[in-house]
Amino acid sequence: MSLPELLVLIGLALMMVGSLLALWVALRALSRPGGVAGLLLIGPVPIVFFGRGSRAALAILAVVAIAILAFIIIFLVGVLMA
Repeated sequence: MSLPELLVLIGLALMMVGSLLALWVALRALSRPGGVAGLLLIGPVPIVFFGRGSRAALAILAVVAIAILAFIIIFLVGVLMA
């Protein structure tokens, strides 16, 4: 395995760890009363949003789940060859 392939695999692993961490935090936010905050990164631009109650937490959870599902579909289709 060459260095570029190794770096790609490390990057993909870090993306998955970050997605799972965001999912874990969103699930913890559902169990706590009070406000909920979210962070959406589009390229280098962070977008922070706040909400109250479980609707905002469910929206954050849905975004994270869609991101993970999109990554899995792209990987299974073969766009990303590991």
